Amino acid sequence: MTNHSSEAQRLRLRKHLELFGNATTTEIRHSLDILQPAARIYELRHHQNLNIKRTWRITLNPHGTDHKVALYSLHTGNYKQEVNL
Repeated sequence: MTNHSSEAQRLRLRKHLELFGNATTTEIRHSLDILQPAARIYELRHHQNLNIKRTWRITLNPHGTDHKVALYSLHTGNYKQEVNL
């Protein structure tokens, strides 16, 4: 049985990003069994200082309609919050 603690989820997500470089919200939910990807990304950024950037992608859902999903990519260096003016 998969460990669903926040710590275990962060570890799974971090390992995935280190191995593959990126993941979409859908991949994180389905492949890594993390139902709140944004929360785990926030924790990795703000508590572990990982430089994870988000871009948006339009993908097709299983029903064939467009769906906007986040693509999270791991980059070198430390996380710096972008300021929106």
